Amino acid sequence: MSMTEQEPVPEEISFPLGKLTNLEKKITSCVVPVLPEEELESLLIAATELAAKGEDVNDPGCQRFYNDALTLSFIKILTDDTVPSWNENIQQCVRSNCEKLVKLCAMKLDDPIFLNLLTMALNPYNKFHTFNASKTCEGLTTPASGQESTQKIDVYAQSGDHGSPRGWLVHLINVFGEAGGFDKIMERFEIIVGFKKTELATSVNNEEEDSEDQKMDVIESEDQKVDATESEDRQVDVTDSMISSPESSLSSRFEPPSLEMSTGGNKVMAIWNLLKPLAHCHDLLMPYPVTFCLFPILRSVLDLVERQTENVLTRDPRVAETLNCYNLLKSFEIRLIESLGPIDENTDNDQDVNEEIGPNSELIDVEVPTNTAPTGGAESLSAPISKETDQSIEMPGIKATVLKGHESEAFVCAWNPSTDLLASGSGDSTARIWDMSDNNPTSIPNPLILKHCFPRKEPEVHTYRDVTSLDWNCAGDQLATGSYDGYARIWSTDGKLISTLAQHKGPIFALKWNKSGNYITSAGVDSTTIIWDAGSGQCIQQFRFHKAPVLDVDWQTNTSFASCSTDQIIHVGQLNVQKPIKSFLGHTNEIKSIQWDPQGQLLASGSDDRTLKIWSMDRDTCVHDLQGHSKEIYTLRWSPTGPGTQNPNMNLMIASASFDSTVRLWDVETGACVHTLTKHKQSVFSIAFSPDGKFLASGSFDDWVHIWSTRTGSLVHSYNTTGGIYGVSWNSTGTKLSASVSDGNVFVLDLRKLYDVIG
Repeated sequence: MSMTEQEPVPEEISFPLGKLTNLEKKITSCVVPVLPEEELESLLIAATELAAKGEDVNDPGCQRFYNDALTLSFIKILTDDTVPSWNENIQQCVRSNCEKLVKLCAMKLDDPIFLNLLTMALNPYNKFHTFNASKTCEGLTTPASGQESTQKIDVYAQSGDHGSPRGWLVHLINVFGEAGGFDKIMERFEIIVGFKKTELATSVNNEEEDSEDQKMDVIESEDQKVDATESEDRQVDVTDSMISSPESSLSSRFEPPSLEMSTGGNKVMAIWNLLKPLAHCHDLLMPYPVTFCLFPILRSVLDLVERQTENVLTRDPRVAETLNCYNLLKSFEIRLIESLGPIDENTDNDQDVNEEIGPNSELIDVEVPTNTAPTGGAESLSAPISKETDQSIEMPGIKATVLKGHESEAFVCAWNPSTDLLASGSGDSTARIWDMSDNNPTSIPNPLILKHCFPRKEPEVHTYRDVTSLDWNCAGDQLATGSYDGYARIWSTDGKLISTLAQHKGPIFALKWNKSGNYITSAGVDSTTIIWDAGSGQCIQQFRFHKAPVLDVDWQTNTSFASCSTDQIIHVGQLNVQKPIKSFLGHTNEIKSIQWDPQGQLLASGSDDRTLKIWSMDRDTCVHDLQGHSKEIYTLRWSPTGPGTQNPNMNLMIASASFDSTVRLWDVETGACVHTLTKHKQSVFSIAFSPDGKFLASGSFDDWVHIWSTRTGSLVHSYNTTGGIYGVSWNSTGTKLSASVSDGNVFVLDLRKLYDVIG
């Protein structure tokens, strides 16, 4: 063949490393370039082109983009408090980037990173979708009138709510469907359970017939069903199928899918992770993707788990983990049934269902059950048991109560210091007070709802105002709240509004009572810090120390406080003194969190510059500059230990939580990191020490609450919730732990069994 006759060699795709470096630098400065042809869009396009050719997995730059900058970019643009201040052009550009992300996710559903990104992109409760809920779907077709509900159509989602159509979210779901996302879900399901081989397995076994152990060990064959009917004593060990290890769940000739590997071989958990991105937006789905994709998966998994776990002891941590995922899948199924309403089961398309599911699909029951579940209130679930402990004992199962009612993210939660009243604050403009005392006569606590939004006549005005902060006074008889509407409020324990504190000119980010309970300090986007008289509700003094939004405040004494800002400076203020009595400089990026130690002697600060610094009033430079985190430090907490505390014989420690998915425990005296806690898979937003200082709880956007031993650094217990975790908090006795979750649920874990075993 001559040179002129040779076929042209396809041009090799080059991943733009220069743009990646620029994006990484901008992210560290809290800037995400979203305009057309800027870094984020260019990198998404390049990654998608590589993924289409299967070359992204071997490109180091593309993998670097996947593992770091991609997730951080979308966390910032989807959950940023400043979303309402962006102009329409920026909003449209963010939507465009989300479309590109969703298309990429549809190609990469075997990767847990992209399942988490898809969950973020399709979460109707994040800041971006909440603000744009009134937008309509532009340029999309809708089903023709009278079209069969089970006919395969181009529209996978639709909203019937004219007041809040959520058109942009509907559009993203349709983009996902048009990109083959629902087909890919079915394909991944079939691979997880063994219907379909991976590409590696297909090439290795090209000349061999499939053996029975390479087929789905979850869904029984027709012959196996007959055998099971003839022998009622036959038992199926759940640990040999749905929760088997990677080595036993797949033949050695298979390459385990990364999704299943990420769940330790637990197929039920892998399937839940596969479906979770659609759980929050289920009410927008059209009948086709539900009946032809989601219901077949849910019914096949739920039916078999019910049969296989009927007589299985749940002491095995793998079984408990499976049952926890079963509860989540069952709840998802019920919500789908309620949102769709009755479905005609005698459809002419039953044969099409079996053809699309796979070679053994005729064994899957696609009937839609008619049972319904109660709405609202609380649910009790059994928690998975920790896989790791430093003691040779079997850890107990921990009971969890799920408090439902918030219509948006539950951002914060706080226990009353004297009773088991739990306060939670949400993006739905409410705080709620839940009676979690053991003598509460009702099994489902009815919360007191504290409304924060003001009625508006204009329907297009967004009236939701996030409750950003909660704090009980020392007596436990009053609750203070700070809100995105710029008002602080004081409430009684029976839910009555005592005072409205109106002086800020923008959202409040932080609010704290002093130790005596006579003053409250609040701070926010208007760069001011205000001290209020709690008795009269009057503003005593305004401090304008900072030139940028104030992100956190904490009292040192009953009349002095510290505040930190995006201006990278910490100021210490004193009542009746106009200028700062001390200023700490040293951070090189915005300071997210500050806290005084239990005695008010040392101040800790955590920053986006990835350092934790400890300061003293008698020094101008920091006492310790603690470095070790590879990404921004979001929050920190002092242990309730050391001289002057209720645990004087234990050393004082400080914990820091970071976007690098780790928590670090530091020895305050030496400045050494004594434990690095690494089990989380995503950013850690919240940590809290138990009142006795023996345990540390951490909550992450990987949906897990972990409880650690502060002595050994070992994982004592874990619990998987239904969404990313914004806040964790212990009650005053250390017997209950709450977690506020991105889907609006609040989980309360009963830890008395844990204390009974560990002491």
